[in-house]
Amino acid sequence: MALTMQSKADKGGTLSDLHDRLIEEQATEEEARLLSNDHWHSVETFLSRVNAVLSDLRDMESLLEEIKIKHSQILIEPGVHPRMLSSWC
Repeated sequence: MALTMQSKADKGGTLSDLHDRLIEEQATEEEARLLSNDHWHSVETFLSRVNAVLSDLRDMESLLEEIKIKHSQILIEPGVHPRMLSSWC
């Protein structure tokens, strides 16, 4: 891209023209990347990883709620209870 800009600058374009061409070239390159299948494949991969993390977080939240319930039961009724021993084993 630097050679392209240099050759355009050598042809007598103004700085403003050079800036406009640079913006157009960058926009075209970005558009091509956004429309490429490789880009969307990587987006899909990223989103599937995000969904997996969210699923793991939901599972952890559920387990945390179970732990909170057991913890509050232990605090309310301290001591060894057969009911509590059977649920831990």
